[in-house]
Amino acid sequence: MVKIYTPIPPYRNVTRRGSDIKEGEVALSSGEVLTPSRVGALAALGLSKVKVRRRVLVSVIPTGEEIVPPGEKLEGGRIYDINSYTLGMLVKECGGEVKVWGIVGDRREELEKALQEALKESDVVVFSGGSSVGERDLLEEVFGSVGEILFHGVQIKPGKPLLAAKSGDKILLGIPGYPASALTSSYLFLKPLILKMGGYPLQEERSVMARMSRRVTSNLGRHQFLTVRLERDEGGYLAHPVFKESGTITSLSRADGYVEIPENVDLVERGEEVQVKLF
Repeated sequence: MVKIYTPIPPYRNVTRRGSDIKEGEVALSSGEVLTPSRVGALAALGLSKVKVRRRVLVSVIPTGEEIVPPGEKLEGGRIYDINSYTLGMLVKECGGEVKVWGIVGDRREELEKALQEALKESDVVVFSGGSSVGERDLLEEVFGSVGEILFHGVQIKPGKPLLAAKSGDKILLGIPGYPASALTSSYLFLKPLILKMGGYPLQEERSVMARMSRRVTSNLGRHQFLTVRLERDEGGYLAHPVFKESGTITSLSRADGYVEIPENVDLVERGEEVQVKLF
């Protein structure tokens, strides 16, 4: 005997046809990033294959007679290769695919050979170091030999010596060798380039308002990107500057974001409210 204590309406606990998505309704649009839930939606529709964009392939080539790979013995006047790892992680974070090449010396023939090899398989070629104006900085000449120089030098701090060129449909970048400058300029230029080439939707910048913990001076005529660490207090957030100099990286690892100081501003007072754009 079956006893029924409450009425059972029709189709209770039954998923009706078309209740999830109806025929002709758009499930995913072109340009949407495939997340786990979206892949699940495709599987629910019975699709085993979909057309996708190829990941942007970025070659990172470290340059300089003074750098050595981490793990090797560090002798006087040498430093470890930092930028290959920071830039490589940034490329992956942006959805790109990265290939890190071996360290190349500051000789034109070596730079040219590395560039020619990287151009065969890359969408973007990034050289770390060799973009400053100096006797041993030959990168602009090397870029010019295979393509068109787009610009050399930008009015920002850090990252002023940035170099960009175009060879066919390939983009070439010369990122400053100083680690903090390299990472900052890569966030500002390399990241949006990869997102654009990869067809990713424009990302809304996440930001918070904070009060500057101390007075900060800036050079007029240069747009400064000041890295800061955030600390909560009773009034909201305090922004503590962490940038020491272009050659440091450990201080930058503690940064939560950066504050833009326009080129016509030479002083930010302690307690002044600023917008912190988060990494």
